[in-house]
Amino acid sequence: MYELNDAMTYSISAENPTGEKGKRALELPKPGNPAFKLGKGWKVRPCIDLESGKETVIADIKGPGIINYIRMTVDAKAYRTCILRMYWDEEEEPSVEVLLGDFFVNAHGLRFNVNSIPIVVNPSEG
Repeated sequence: MYELNDAMTYSISAENPTGEKGKRALELPKPGNPAFKLGKGWKVRPCIDLESGKETVIADIKGPGIINYIRMTVDAKAYRTCILRMYWDEEEEPSVEVLLGDFFVNAHGLRFNVNSIPIVVNPSEG
């Protein structure tokens, strides 16, 4: 159970993987982007493409904290082809190393809706 306190909150996203204050919605939409006419100041880079065989940092959080919420929407083939690794306290080896689908209770490359206290997988695949 959470309690009210003076903790700082951060939003980590594809546009701002460090959660740094004032660094959201800075992407300038390129011609051809549906948000091009909106200009700077809108969240126009809501996702990233992962390169096959390469590691991609999706969050780089400094200092102590709590991760309250993780939201990912992926193609079903990522359930068995992407590995989620989490490191903390300057560790050399990951504290968490798991297939992406298994972490979100969608094992064997199969997609299921999940509605439990620690994990929710919605019908829209989020």
